[in-house]
Amino acid sequence: MPLLMQARELTERMRLHDSVFHDGKLLVRAGKVLNAADIDFLKRRCPAAAVQVEDPILDELITYTASPECRTVVSSAQEGMADLITETREGYGLQMRLDSLDCGGLQQAVGGVLDFIDTHPELARDLVDPLQGRNFLVTHAVQTFYLSMLLGNDLRVQIDRAKSNAPPGQQRSSNLNLAPLGLAALYMDMAMWPLRDLYTNTEALTCEQLETIRRHPIRSAEMLPENTSELTRLVIETHHENLDGTGYPYGLQGSEIHIFSRILRIADAFASATSTTAFRQEISPARALWDMTWGPFHQFFDPVLMKIFARRIQPFPIGARLRLNTGQYGVVTNHIDGSPFQPEIVIAFDDNGRRLPSSQIVGPFPLARRPELRIVEFCAEDLSECLGHKSVVIAPSSDEFSMFCESFATDIAIPHNN
Repeated sequence: MPLLMQARELTERMRLHDSVFHDGKLLVRAGKVLNAADIDFLKRRCPAAAVQVEDPILDELITYTASPECRTVVSSAQEGMADLITETREGYGLQMRLDSLDCGGLQQAVGGVLDFIDTHPELARDLVDPLQGRNFLVTHAVQTFYLSMLLGNDLRVQIDRAKSNAPPGQQRSSNLNLAPLGLAALYMDMAMWPLRDLYTNTEALTCEQLETIRRHPIRSAEMLPENTSELTRLVIETHHENLDGTGYPYGLQGSEIHIFSRILRIADAFASATSTTAFRQEISPARALWDMTWGPFHQFFDPVLMKIFARRIQPFPIGARLRLNTGQYGVVTNHIDGSPFQPEIVIAFDDNGRRLPSSQIVGPFPLARRPELRIVEFCAEDLSECLGHKSVVIAPSSDEFSMFCESFATDIAIPHNN
């Protein structure tokens, strides 16, 4: 099983499992045995980059299922979505209508990826990683689209499961069509294209630019073809509304916000938080999930949807090295459904980061079974404040989900008037 490390943690004689890219450029090829010059080069170019290195000892203990073919499927789907968004953006400059595009290939690719993720849930995090060498608005749309589809699909599955347990005569499929949500995710920021250079510009925004940003949901909806569904337009217009009424452009709150808009709000916020722009430095998926579920921004998001989302989006990739409160380092070996902040690990490094002998490696075991152990750091980010004091198992209660489903039944059928 390859070990996931930051470039600043590399040491000589490590062998790369995957090639290292930065800003779309190949830096070091897979299979390279690193020397001092390689490490110095990577530390200077991308000190915080995630790098996969081979680990013979972990290979003997853990079976790793993420083959190169798996990553090819993921990469191909990402590139297909990015190409479609780029084509549409350029087409708008030529007054191309969105309905003139052939979306069949995209739909087939997305369907295949979702089927693949259902079969290999441990790889769900792979599609969240941004594409290299693309404009931020393109990569952000691809990430947001995937996350929206993943959350929407999981919601559909849970609703169908709940209805299958209903009394006879009350059982029926949710028949939830995710197409309007997917289209909204892809084109929610079309009106931001004239301002796309802002994402690489550190200068303060002008009043006019700030107003354009606040109006972009409405303007993006207006840019869609006339035959675009009312629901897609509605979701685009309201994808920045917060559950507590502090969002924009309308200041909607609670049930006034369509379920698809609430899904898109979560996907958009998570993708933004875990990406770096000129405005801000990215935070880890663990910090983003915590902040959105229990932390300072939890009031913005639907709590039931956040719990479903956090169950699927595992914050710690398999192979990630986590510092524990004992000072030792654990390595993630598997994900635990319903407990994203407490994965299965092996303790494989001492408190100085040195490899433990095979006879001293402990595990694998679910972290939840060892309550005295807590994660305090990942990729040099201090997580002790948010993960160090609470055992986190995420699942909506049956009553909570039942109430949610009751409101959802009418929410999906009747768009709100603004």
